[in-house]
Amino acid sequence: MNWIRILALKILALFRAPFGRNEVGGKGQIAIFAALIFQVLFIFFAMVVNVGLLVHHKINLQNSVDLAAYYGAMKQAEVMNALSHVNYQIRQSWKLMAYRYRGIGMAGNRSQDAPFNTQNDTLRASANTDSEYRCPASFCINYSAWEIMNSTPNYREDYCNDMCSGLRITLPGQPFGSSLLAGLLSATLPGVTSAVDAISQLANERVTRSCEDRSALNWYALGRYIFAFKNDVANRKRVMNKLANSISYDEKDFKDLDGESARTGALNTFWKNLTYQNQASIDPTTGTGNGGSFEFFNSLAAGGCGGQKDDDGTPPAWLQEMFVKPLYAYLDGYCRGEGGDAVEFRIKIMNATGQDGLPNYRDRLAPELVQFIQSYVQDPVNIDTPQARMFHTTIGYEKNPWCMAYVKTSATTRPKIPFSPFGGVTLKATAYAKPFGGKIGPWFYKSWPQSSPKSVGGREDQIDKTLPPRASPGEGTVNANDDFLRVDHSRYVGDTIGVKSTMTMGHMHKAIFMKNGPAHRPLMSFSWFTHLLGGNSDISAPDNHGDILAWNNGSPPGQRDVEIGAIIPDNFDVANYSIEPYWWRTYAQRIQKRSDFSGLHVRGDLGYRKDASAPWNTFSVKDQMARALADNTLDYNEALTYVAGRGKDPAKAFVELLTNWHTKVPGDYVMDEERFGNCPDAAIISGSPEDVDKAVPGNCMAGGRAGYSVKLMDEQFLVDEQEIGGAGNSGRIKNMPPGM
Repeated sequence: MNWIRILALKILALFRAPFGRNEVGGKGQIAIFAALIFQVLFIFFAMVVNVGLLVHHKINLQNSVDLAAYYGAMKQAEVMNALSHVNYQIRQSWKLMAYRYRGIGMAGNRSQDAPFNTQNDTLRASANTDSEYRCPASFCINYSAWEIMNSTPNYREDYCNDMCSGLRITLPGQPFGSSLLAGLLSATLPGVTSAVDAISQLANERVTRSCEDRSALNWYALGRYIFAFKNDVANRKRVMNKLANSISYDEKDFKDLDGESARTGALNTFWKNLTYQNQASIDPTTGTGNGGSFEFFNSLAAGGCGGQKDDDGTPPAWLQEMFVKPLYAYLDGYCRGEGGDAVEFRIKIMNATGQDGLPNYRDRLAPELVQFIQSYVQDPVNIDTPQARMFHTTIGYEKNPWCMAYVKTSATTRPKIPFSPFGGVTLKATAYAKPFGGKIGPWFYKSWPQSSPKSVGGREDQIDKTLPPRASPGEGTVNANDDFLRVDHSRYVGDTIGVKSTMTMGHMHKAIFMKNGPAHRPLMSFSWFTHLLGGNSDISAPDNHGDILAWNNGSPPGQRDVEIGAIIPDNFDVANYSIEPYWWRTYAQRIQKRSDFSGLHVRGDLGYRKDASAPWNTFSVKDQMARALADNTLDYNEALTYVAGRGKDPAKAFVELLTNWHTKVPGDYVMDEERFGNCPDAAIISGSPEDVDKAVPGNCMAGGRAGYSVKLMDEQFLVDEQEIGGAGNSGRIKNMPPGM
């Protein structure tokens, strides 16, 4: 161990006399030894610095790639939130059509089957139960709540008395010439019979003429509602298709909600979070150069799920339209009866093929008007062309679960690191992020096999069991007597009755008469609906008012509130859609500013009217709920309890729409139950001047939310088989990441 002792003494001497003679002896030996030790220590020091900087730049690169992926998925989620709400707007248009057909169109029924007694304005016992209204739905507006049927207060002409089986009215008199009584009168009272005959003939002519007019009026009124519905939905579909295609046409990029490049935004986010050394490897404008690269992958354009850059009215493959072919029936007049002794109104199918659906007395209407309306009433048999798709009846879109929405970002850099013995080291990082927790809308059926482009099943498998069957190209004829084929919708999850419930229809009919009946002025007026079909009826035009609800010369009639009340969110809607309470401020105004939407009127929710004053020019779902619940004509608290927000302050009722995923803290994906469907009063965005620029999805600053959230995920999640097509339907997603 002497050598250790000697070494220790030499080191000690190094501190005493590093370059001179010492007691150990030797001259200059310590200097050489120190130089050798310094080199070894320096190598260790350089290694620590090198590895430390390498790890630092690697961590920075991964964090930056994560942020870029998160940014891309956030932009993807934002567009999907808008798509979810537009899809719900289509649902509301369908609900409005169901109300106008079954509510307005059947309120005049005065038979004992009707849940509302129009003669004394009271509900019958059937309106207290949620049972099916057995009377097949047909449309008639010739009843006393309408101004046109009440030219004087005591005059009640009514051709909707019995809508279940039709109507027969015996003419008030016939010529007496062939009767025994006529012969007797002629012999005893010369001239009397001729006077009676004249009066009877005049009355007959008035009745038959009125019958002919009212017959044409039923057809025209229903046709006008169908026209408004189809044009409203066509406008929503144009917005929907354009938005969906804008995030689905390019695997390497997509347009965000404002029409900007998502890849450019993700690249900027990535580059600005890099260290200087990592930044030096990549050009911030191209994502390439200097030994580094940045790659962006948009899943919604891959694996056969994508769309097209130039939208032609067809959605991308990951969205499928749910076409239906509803049956519309109306009461048509036979104004001289079988033997000329009566007028009759019989149920006729409006969208029957050819001339069979037209009214008998269509000469009361302009021929070009009849032809124009009929072109909208009929649904195209083939739906393979964009134009046919645009005006075929649609109840919304369903999202293909096998086309998963996510973003992948990857990058390489070659940072210059001091003391690197072999030159630069290439660093690599990859990240995945996806929108989650939102709902674009329900499928049509419960099952979606991996190989199918749409959900499949039978009538018993429908999510909304009250809808007419799904239509396919070359669809066959339908049974006109099946009320299941009429316009209808579920009101809550598991509902098998729909709007044809005696309770729902009873209160709808009561609301019409309470707002507009003979004892409650003003009566319903045809002038409230002239804007539905006129010279300015193209609601997709940028300068159009964009409104299809009742409107009365610059002001809202009471009937407008009843229509709004019939479409506000219910339990079925809340369970199946991501509904944005303040669509106008959060999304619509931003989309309007996009150059590629310049020729399209991006409208507000139903009730919005561009040329009106507040609140109509910014009207959104939260306003629908506040107005309808405050009016409460439809009795939500006691009868129609399936409506969302009932029992709450009407101005705050929209918080029940805030039912999408909301975490407690970032990274913890357990739902925060305290925020679900809730928002503290102080956190509600009021729309006041100081709040006008705040656009939080859901309109709540610190509570529940509406729409999709975003999370980072592992690559393995995309590789594994998953049961995402309903029970028993497992498989891998179609749009796998590149190279997998």
